[in-house]
Amino acid sequence: MKIANILFPILLCISLGTIMGRFLRVEVRPLSQLVLYILSPCLTFSWLMKIKLTAGETVEIIIFTIIHFVLSFLLMAVVLYLFPMSHSIKSSAILSSIFMNSANYGLPVILFAFGEAGMERAIIFVVTQLVLFNTMGVYWGGQSSANRLLAMKRVLYLPTIYGVLLAAILRITEINIPEMVITATGMLGEAAIPVMLVLLGLQLESIKQLKHIRLVVGVTIFRLIISPALALFILSFIMKTENQILVNVLLLEAAMPTAVNNMLLAIEFEGESDVTSSSIILTTLLSFFTLSWLLSVLIE
Repeated sequence: MKIANILFPILLCISLGTIMGRFLRVEVRPLSQLVLYILSPCLTFSWLMKIKLTAGETVEIIIFTIIHFVLSFLLMAVVLYLFPMSHSIKSSAILSSIFMNSANYGLPVILFAFGEAGMERAIIFVVTQLVLFNTMGVYWGGQSSANRLLAMKRVLYLPTIYGVLLAAILRITEINIPEMVITATGMLGEAAIPVMLVLLGLQLESIKQLKHIRLVVGVTIFRLIISPALALFILSFIMKTENQILVNVLLLEAAMPTAVNNMLLAIEFEGESDVTSSSIILTTLLSFFTLSWLLSVLIE
């Protein structure tokens, strides 16, 4: 019953988004811009301002995220090198494998499963993933130097980056800001998670069919099974982490389905959007089963 209480609200929000997209013809772009430019920056800023993690634990999360990213990238690159396929297909497959939906799917799961303690740690993971996605992800996803340079410049216009920098400066300098600002950003941040889930449903509704089935199945196996296994290996044998709540949060994040943002890169750089979209929908649908099992293990 506890697993159902965690996953059912998420499934309901995603389903409502899918229904809205199908019958009300709601456009994705305005809602996506609302999340990107207002709700997500406020969510990140408000949580970074109130988290009580030690500097050591924060660094530990960042190091884990980078190690997991590097090992995942190398593993997928080596495997795909063995198969003859175009660079664009390989690029889309790698991005679909290494970047998970840590924010608009991962954050609500962790919040419902482990409360604010889990959310504090997940935010650090999400912010680090955001930086990796908008640097290494953009670089790898670009098909030409001109596109890569343009995409890198667009990162400078993402308000979430400045929200992270502002929160870091305020925390380091111990400058107090008015309570009304904290309250306002907190309210907008609380709206982010349900809106993110509805947006995910809208985005899934726009994906009509699965293509490149064998490759997508491989991406799905990596994303939902190998990735959390790799995370467990890193935490147990490389970092030797004993903090159980931290282990639980990072294992869950590593088991999340393919990030929807990968679709933006595939479209922007004329990559294989069919590989990306098929990976998103298959990993998302199957994740309800894999996450149910993983949650049952972690909660017990």
